[in-house]
Amino acid sequence: MVQPLVREAEVLGVVELGTLYAFSDKALAFLDLVAEAIAVGVATLLSHERAQSLLAVFQAQTEELSVRQAELWQANETLEKQAVALRTSEANLQAQQEELRQTNEELEEQAQLREEQKRKISRKNEELERTHQEIEKKARDLDMASRYKSEFLANMSHELRTPLNSILLLSQHLSENKDNTLTEKQVECAATVHASGNDLLALINEVLDLAKVEAGKMTLELEETAIGNSVDAMEKNSGRWPRTGALNSKCM
Repeated sequence: MVQPLVREAEVLGVVELGTLYAFSDKALAFLDLVAEAIAVGVATLLSHERAQSLLAVFQAQTEELSVRQAELWQANETLEKQAVALRTSEANLQAQQEELRQTNEELEEQAQLREEQKRKISRKNEELERTHQEIEKKARDLDMASRYKSEFLANMSHELRTPLNSILLLSQHLSENKDNTLTEKQVECAATVHASGNDLLALINEVLDLAKVEAGKMTLELEETAIGNSVDAMEKNSGRWPRTGALNSKCM
């Protein structure tokens, strides 16, 4: 005999029984009676199993949720630390940007100063170049003037030496008075003229020497000298150089 186990219109199982004798009506009625109880028990057992399975799933999900919650908390802490580090980095970056801005301003000011200095140096160089050109021009003019002066002094000395040599020869001849035709006063005047001519010749030579020194054509040799000799020579020359009218009246 096969007896289905039905619970709320749902077949939960089947009871199969075998016997060597025919089933009696009481046995069949008993099976019908207990079949519902067995179905309730089977349903209860299945419900319990499903509940246990669901509980196990719930516990597993709860544990997984706890793990995920712990991971989330850890992630939140990590994110909070990262946020703090990010804010610190932003603050440092802002400070660096401010320093960079100040540095750029200083560099720009320095660049402007260097540009101004370059312009000043350029103007100075132009002024120095103009000054150098002016100096060179003045040096050329001075060299030309010195050359012209040297040539003039050389020509003048040549022009002066010719009559001066005649004056010296004539005055020397007169001062010697070999023919005894002159008076003592006239001989003295001739000697004075000869000495003055020699002084004039020495003066011309000194002027030429000074021109050579100025032109850089003579080397100066410095040495000590006695001032007394120079004073004596000046006093002596002062007596030899009266005015022309006085010389003429004296020698007349």
